[in-house]
Parts: sequence; C-alpha cells; structure tokens
Amino acid sequence: MSIEFNPISELSEIKALLEGCGLPTEDMDLKKSLYFYGKKIDSMIVAVVGFEILGRNALIRSVAVSAGYRGKGIGKRLVSFAESTAASKGVEKLYLLTTDAHDYFCALGYRSVSRAVVPEAIENTQQFSTICPSNALLMSKELPC
Repeated sequence: MSIEFNPISELSEIKALLEGCGLPTEDMDLKKSLYFYGKKIDSMIVAVVGFEILGRNALIRSVAVSAGYRGKGIGKRLVSFAESTAASKGVEKLYLLTTDAHDYFCALGYRSVSRAVVPEAIENTQQFSTICPSNALLMSKELPC
C-alpha cells in the first residue's frame, strides 16, 4: 500500500489527533520551525508526525496514528518520512522524548542517550524542559548526509 504524506497546517485537527492519542499539545505553534506532515483520508487526519528544527538538530514532537489505522505500518513510514524530510532541510541528528514507545523507536534505529549530552537548543524547548516528564527517555538518531 502506497501512502503519501503531505504538509498539515490545520492546527485544531492536529491537536485533536494528538490529544486523542494522549500526546501533549500545549506549546504547539506553527509559526516557529515546527513542521507537521500526515495522512488524510476522507478529509480527516488519520496520522501525523511533527518535528521542530533547531539548527543541525531536530526534535520529533509527535508521532500519532488514529486507532483504526494502527498496525498497518503508517507510523513507521511517518517516522522514515520525517527523517528524510529533516535531512533534506540540513538536520544531522534527530532527538525525541518518550515515556512508552522506547522499544518502538529502538526498532527504528533510535538509541537512548543521557539528558546531560543533549544540545542546548533541544534542552531549551518547552517539550524538553517542562512538558515531558523528567522520567521520559531521551533518544536520538544520526541522519545520513
């Protein structure tokens, strides 16, 4: 099954999907270097990935797939799409925080890293500093040049 991902700018729809999946939305602002891509079916967003570019690094903000579309590989393809899109924008390394998807992201090539080694730009995001709990695992992945 071929899936095309397109830029998503309907903030209220993105927030509804993320909140429905139990993900935070309180600091979302499409005016900063925050990009969302996703899949729409019958004009409804069923999957989305977001990332915030911070120099040569980026923070994956959200990967969400509606319950009825899970288990079809859409999330994996979303992450791969985000990686290639971020790399095309000059990003060399992706970071993410997770409380419950460590194994999922490990399978996609992400590795746990110490919060002590995170770049300052990532550390200064609201996502890192206040929104995600301190017990959230920090993971990263080098992107191919």
